[in-house]
Amino acid sequence: MIYKVDATFGVLVKEGDKVKKGDKLGLLKDLKDVICEEDGIVKRIIFNGKEHVFLIEIE
Repeated sequence: MIYKVDATFGVLVKEGDKVKKGDKLGLLKDLKDVICEEDGIVKRIIFNGKEHVFLIEIE
């Protein structure tokens, strides 16, 4: 699954981290939490400059 996190606030995980359902990944532009919906491993974090977000891929 891929999550979008506002780049202004950064991310709270790094590639290779094990995450659990309910873990906080970062914030949206409106300051709402981005919460992981599954258990898994952070496979990739990519910056999308066009949307000013980080894309967090969890498998």
